[in-house]
Amino acid sequence: MNTVSVAMWLIASRNPLPAYYLDHALTGEYGGYRELHIGGDYLLVYYVDETTRTIVFSDLGTHAELFE
Repeated sequence: MNTVSVAMWLIASRNPLPAYYLDHALTGEYGGYRELHIGGDYLLVYYVDETTRTIVFSDLGTHAELFE
């Protein structure tokens, strides 16, 4: 399983994410979303809707590709 798939599986199975993913909440226009580091500057942005128990994996790319 590749690194992205492992991270997505951990989120979907509600397993704790290892600290090296640097998972954290986003603010501003991305308020409500979370971001984690797949490797280096490669990021996965996602949202968890607890009401519908739905996970939306919205973006995957470098910080510059996603936020600049």
